[in-house]
Amino acid sequence: MVGLTLRKRSYPGGIICLAVHGSVDSYTIPRLDRAIEGLFRQKVFRLIIDLSNVDFMSSAGLGVLIASHQRVDSEKGVLVLVNPPAKVKEIFVNLGLGAVFTFCEDRSAALSHFKEPAES
Repeated sequence: MVGLTLRKRSYPGGIICLAVHGSVDSYTIPRLDRAIEGLFRQKVFRLIIDLSNVDFMSSAGLGVLIASHQRVDSEKGVLVLVNPPAKVKEIFVNLGLGAVFTFCEDRSAALSHFKEPAES
């Protein structure tokens, strides 16, 4: 079993990037879910999730990202996924989620999706 490491970085305008490293599977998904829910409790709805170092994502991982997207959308926020590996992005596309999520090649491109500052 490969572990999961999460790193959080703050950007101006109330934007948080959560970098995910490792496998997102049934053993590690609770940790990712708690991290994202913790951000929501802090009223963070301007979120970048960097998947560039994910080597595996289970259907449960997709479920967490779908639920997170729905929550962010309901709060009029923005959620951007950064550079998922081809095999992970292919899952999104095959499930018809390629048009639902915003994908960017890197964090700089992701930050460009947050043009206006967060409302207080």
